Amino acid sequence: MEFRIDPQKDGSPDSFIQKADQAITAASTGWSFFSSKTDKWERAAKLCEDAAKSLERQQDERAGQMYEKCASIHANHLNEHLDAANSLIDAYKIYKKNQPEESARCLTTAISLFENYGSRRRVATCQQQLGQLYEHDLRNKELACEAYKHAAERFDSDNTPSSARPAWMKVVELSILTKADFKGAQKILENLAKYCMTSNILQYSCSELFFESALCLLTMGDMVAVNNALAEYVEMYQPFRSSPHYQFLSDLIQIIDSGEITAFEDRAYQWASLHQTPNWQIATLSAVKAKMVEKDEDFS
Repeated sequence: MEFRIDPQKDGSPDSFIQKADQAITAASTGWSFFSSKTDKWERAAKLCEDAAKSLERQQDERAGQMYEKCASIHANHLNEHLDAANSLIDAYKIYKKNQPEESARCLTTAISLFENYGSRRRVATCQQQLGQLYEHDLRNKELACEAYKHAAERFDSDNTPSSARPAWMKVVELSILTKADFKGAQKILENLAKYCMTSNILQYSCSELFFESALCLLTMGDMVAVNNALAEYVEMYQPFRSSPHYQFLSDLIQIIDSGEITAFEDRAYQWASLHQTPNWQIATLSAVKAKMVEKDEDFS
C-alpha cells in the first residue's frame, strides 16, 4: 500500500514534517479498526520520505533528520534493514557538505546494515566513501586508512580487483604518511604487483609496483633483501629490468653503498623532477636518506 502527499495541496516543507511526525505518533500509540500497525508504520515511513525529499529540494538540511527517521522506522518497526540502509545513505549525502561528522555516523550505520544483509559490494563501496569522507572532510587520515583497508578487503572478497587496487593504494599512501609503515606498505605493493602479473591487461603496471615495493624495502636498510627482491621481480617480469624504475633503483643502491648523501639527494631530485612523484614516495625517499644519515653518524 502506498501513501503520498500532494505537495501542491499541502504547501511548505514544514507541513510535510508535521504530517510525518503526526503519523509517527499515531503509529506509536493506540490501535485502529481501519488499519494495522504495519500499515501505520508504512504510512509514517512514506511521509518521512516525502518530507525529506521536499526539504532536500529546498536544500534544507533537516532533510537528513527526516531520512534518519525513515531509516529508524524501516529498521525498528518494519524489519526492512535494506530500506533503512538506503535511507541512511540519503541522510549521509545531505549531511556531507556541512555536517561531516553526522554524515560519517549515518554512513557507518548503513555499512553495518548492509553487512548484516550480506551486500558485500555495497559494504565495499560505502567503506570507500567513508575513507574519502575521513580523509578529505574530517581530516582524519588514520580512520581514513582503516576505512580504505576495509573497502579493499571487501572488494577482494567480492572478486572485484579493479576496484580493490585503488583502495589498497590509498592504504599504502596513508600508512606511510601517518604511521611510516613501510613494511606493511611493501607487502601490499608486492602482492598487487604479483596479482597484476596474472593479467595481460594489468601487466603494464608491474614495473611501477615492483619499483614502489623495492623503494619501501630500501627504508629498512637490508640491502641483501633489496637485491634479492629485485632479482625476483626481474625473473617474474623481464621488462622491469629495462625500465627507468629499475635503473633508478640500481643507481640508488650504488649511492647507498657508497654512503654519498649529497649524491642521493641529487639523484632523488632528478627523478622527482622528471616523474610524477606522490607525497608518499617522497616521504619514502626521505626515510631512505634518513637511514643513510643514521648509518653515517654511527661510523663517525
